[in-house]
Amino acid sequence: MGDFMGGGGSGGYVVSRERGNSRGDVVIDDTVGIEMKRHFSNDQKKKLRGQLEDYADNYPYVIALACGIDDMDGWRELENKFSNRGGMGMGMDQTEFTFIIKDRDNFGDPHDFGGGGGLGDLLGF
Repeated sequence: MGDFMGGGGSGGYVVSRERGNSRGDVVIDDTVGIEMKRHFSNDQKKKLRGQLEDYADNYPYVIALACGIDDMDGWRELENKFSNRGGMGMGMDQTEFTFIIKDRDNFGDPHDFGGGGGLGDLLGF
C-alpha cells in the first residue's frame, strides 16, 4: 500500500466520503476503503469486524483508523485477525489491511480531523 499512497503530491486521486458499495467513511479511487472510529470500544468491535469483512469484498486496500481507543485488547484482536493474512486468494485473503491509531490529544474538533493538510495529516503521512 505504500506505493499507492506514497505517490507524491501530484494529486489525481479521487477521494470521497461515504461512497461505494460498502459506504466507506473515506474511499480513495474506489481502491482504498477507510473506516474511522472515534473512542473505539468493545461495543464497536463486532460492527467494525463486519465492516472490514465487507470492505475486503470491495477494496484491495483497507484502513481501519481509530481516534482514541477505550478497548485496546479488542482493537489488537481485530488487527491480528485481519493483518495476518497471506495476501493471496479471494476476498479478505487478498486485501491488505492497515490499522492506525491516533492519540486522543490529536483529535481536533469533531468536524476537523487532521491539521488542515487533509487526509495525509489524519493518516500520519
